[in-house]
Amino acid sequence: LNMGNRSWPKPNRQEGQLTLKCEGPLHYTKIAEGNKRVRKNWNSAYVVLTEFFLLIYKDIKAFHTPNEGDVDMKLDLKSLTGPNKEKTQPELTIDLNGAEVSSGEKVSGRKHVLVVSSQCGLQVAFQCESIHSVLFWATTIQHTVAMAESGT
Repeated sequence: LNMGNRSWPKPNRQEGQLTLKCEGPLHYTKIAEGNKRVRKNWNSAYVVLTEFFLLIYKDIKAFHTPNEGDVDMKLDLKSLTGPNKEKTQPELTIDLNGAEVSSGEKVSGRKHVLVVSSQCGLQVAFQCESIHSVLFWATTIQHTVAMAESGT
């Protein structure tokens, strides 16, 4: 989990690049898709938070971090939406526009779980290693959603 001190840059979709906010290994499972309940198994993943999306990759190798530990790394928006031979597409992309973050106590018997719900009806539960990690991820995602909504 990369939690270095940093300022929160103003989101700008027009630039065609996304700023990495945080990244790290987590477990995840889909709870709902298109407002329909689904129950899939928990999977290990490498999760990447940008100012507009939460990206879920199979592992760190699939993410291809060019400069490991570089918090200000830019991601090419085109590589997430179009064909790109150099980068692996995320297994799942969650649009954070209007998303909500909540505790996962009610959806899982596991500890340290948070749920991210998107406006399109996608709900994904994430399990972190510790209470500190789950609080960090929840706070960072909530702050990112608020920043995107306010445009500041």
